[in-house]
Amino acid sequence: MRRWLAIRGFTVLWFFAGVLFSTANAQTEYRIRVGNLDTKIHKNFLGVPKSADVHIQWRVLVWKDNEWVETSPDAFTSFTLLYSMDDSSFSAASSKNVGAVDTVTLRNLEIGKKYFFKIQGISRDNRVFTSRVFWILPGKEEKATASVQSEENETSWIGYLPISGRFPLTLLGYGQVFDRSTILGKVAFHVIWWFFIIGIVIWIYCALSLSLAKIFPMKPFRLTTSFAPFNYEYEFKRRSLDEFFGENGIIGKWKQVISEVASQLDRPANMEGDRILDVDKLRTNVATWWRDKGRVRIQEIQKEVEPFYEKYPTARIIQAGLRNHEINGFKFLAASEEVDRAIENRAVMELEQLKSKSKLEWLWNLGATAPLIGLFGTVTGISVSFRKLAVQSQQGLLDTSTKITELAGGINEALWTTILGLSVGIFLIILYYVYKNKLDWIYAKWEQIYVDVSETL
Repeated sequence: MRRWLAIRGFTVLWFFAGVLFSTANAQTEYRIRVGNLDTKIHKNFLGVPKSADVHIQWRVLVWKDNEWVETSPDAFTSFTLLYSMDDSSFSAASSKNVGAVDTVTLRNLEIGKKYFFKIQGISRDNRVFTSRVFWILPGKEEKATASVQSEENETSWIGYLPISGRFPLTLLGYGQVFDRSTILGKVAFHVIWWFFIIGIVIWIYCALSLSLAKIFPMKPFRLTTSFAPFNYEYEFKRRSLDEFFGENGIIGKWKQVISEVASQLDRPANMEGDRILDVDKLRTNVATWWRDKGRVRIQEIQKEVEPFYEKYPTARIIQAGLRNHEINGFKFLAASEEVDRAIENRAVMELEQLKSKSKLEWLWNLGATAPLIGLFGTVTGISVSFRKLAVQSQQGLLDTSTKITELAGGINEALWTTILGLSVGIFLIILYYVYKNKLDWIYAKWEQIYVDVSETL
């Protein structure tokens, strides 16, 4: 009996000892959870991201009363941030010990590289706890999360290229307007911006192909003596080539031939025994002089024009007049009509070729179409804003003030396509009229040169 009581007593003592031991050694469970993730992007003067600073903050949770409850980070003696670039296995991870605080900042991270992170903490009973792995992609709009990175509203690196419709808005500090636009809105931004780029290319091409030095034979360009923007007459007087326009040049020699024809009237042929002018005999004398001398002189002038013929439209116009004068110079008092017709026809043809070669009309086409594309983007954007507002109102998600705010914000963003379209359109149309005015001046100059030559023809 005593033996049985002793065994029973020993068993009870052993049970209570086990309970006391397990109670004394019960360990508290913790979790580390990332709370906030803030990114600061450093950009250059064009708005292109160069580097990023990432600020990470975490929370400590403890298991209590059958639930996870947030507690103070003082339960841990230290925290360590492990991070690795493009390596989720952390095989070559870097580390940063931050002590017993629940926040850390990493500076100058590379743009476009994917960084993986996890937080390790050492509790006061020397146990190690690790958070879930999370990652970020600096340069894109960040959203704090413990395990994944939201890619909503991300801006691709393509959006920072000068060929992207987002680029002009980025320069103005409104890149988010492009990001929040509808698909049709983004298409409108791209098309308008491409119109602008094409317009700039045409502008440069017009400046080269409609240069006065390619229309008229001129002296080499000198900045100190011939630079006069939009003052075409000044530039022409300063740079016109004497070999072509001077008194002893091609134009001057043609004037001399015409003067010699006119001098035939100073020696009128009178009828014998009378002072009445014999027109038929005068016509014969002029035709004879033209056959023997005038035609030869015109042929010599034509040879002098030949070196300029292929390069300058003005030379081709003068050559057309000379050829017609060579053929019709014998016609007394009728040569001017034939020469005038030949020069005018050639001038009109050369002007049309200049328009076609310079693609000038495309400046007008692009300038007139850009505002329409912008209006299209605005209308579609406003339509989407109204549709979203109607759906949210039906679901009872918005009050009156919120409706007004949402609608005003949507319309403001949609109007940017019209703003950009009008700006590009106005700019291109101004360029069109600048060069159209230059073409008008060129044609008027051709007429002036001919009138100066043929006024006595």
